[in-house]
Amino acid sequence: MPQTVHDPFPAFYLANSASSLRRLAVASGLEIAALEQREFSPGYFGGSAVMLAPMIAYERIVNAFPVFKSLRHTLDACLVKKQIATG
Repeated sequence: MPQTVHDPFPAFYLANSASSLRRLAVASGLEIAALEQREFSPGYFGGSAVMLAPMIAYERIVNAFPVFKSLRHTLDACLVKKQIATG
């Protein structure tokens, strides 16, 4: 969209990385109960034999080694409200 056009529904992606999600959770008084980063099968390249094989290899490598966690595009998280100690 050209910058001269008004966007009626602007989007702000503030929690699209594990580190930003952790920071926002702490700032909101929440705890991360579960956090998983995954790269799914590249089926969207199914129409191109030239691209499908390299993307399948990419997906397998990125999911196999923890060092590549930051390259995984799907971020699933469960956040819970912190328990306040009473007593």
